[in-house]
Amino acid sequence: MIHWIRIRVDPRSGVTRRVPKVGRRETRGISERYGCSSHSHVDHRARYHGAAMGTEAVRFLVLWMAGWVNSRQLEVIDFLREENRVLREQLGGRPLRFSDDQRRRLAVKGIRD
Repeated sequence: MIHWIRIRVDPRSGVTRRVPKVGRRETRGISERYGCSSHSHVDHRARYHGAAMGTEAVRFLVLWMAGWVNSRQLEVIDFLREENRVLREQLGGRPLRFSDDQRRRLAVKGIRD
C-alpha cells in the first residue's frame, strides 16, 4: 500500500501536492527496470522527501527573521515619531524654518515610487 504525504508547493498561496512516501517495497526492482548494475546503493528506508523537509525549515526561519526585522523597524519608527513630537513641543508652536538644502533633502525623501 502506498502512503501519501502532502508537501507545500507554493508558500504564498498555500498550494500543496500529494507525493508518495517511498518505502522498501516500492523501490524493489527499480535497478533492474532502469538498468542499474547494482541495487546496493538504493536506500530502502521509509522516509519523507528530505529536500521538502529542509525547505520547510528554511521557510520558517526566513519568515521568523522577516517578522523580527519588521517588529524592530516598527519600534524605530515609533521612537522617531515620538522624538519628533517632543522636538515640536520644544519649539512651542512656532513654525519650522528650513533652509533650501533642508527643504530639498526632505522633498527627495518624501517622493514615493
